[in-house]
Amino acid sequence: MNKKIIEDFFKTIDFNKEKATDLDTLMNYYAEDAIFQFASNPTLKGKGAIREALSGITSQFAEIEHVLHRFVIEGDLIALEATAKFKLPDGKAIDWPFADVFELKAGKITYHRVYADMATLGG
Repeated sequence: MNKKIIEDFFKTIDFNKEKATDLDTLMNYYAEDAIFQFASNPTLKGKGAIREALSGITSQFAEIEHVLHRFVIEGDLIALEATAKFKLPDGKAIDWPFADVFELKAGKITYHRVYADMATLGG
């Protein structure tokens, strides 16, 4: 069940010309007091701060598709390796490997950490 929640979470983030990211649905995956850290950026707490960060991240790209490669699941802890396929507004494509760690409680994400090499994105 937890694996399906995370798979659906990434499908909700993905967007292209025909489908936008639905931030309201995306935020339903998070607990009210969830903790989120994206790479080396400061740790965020709460759905409001997480929504703002995810909105900022997705606004930088023309399209995003996540390809999930491998899961490690131990109860409510999930780790995964994946690739984000980004298309920039200028049409340039970037494949960005990353790893995420999630903790879920009662079907909601309470902890989400993204491990990634930001140099791949130029940052």
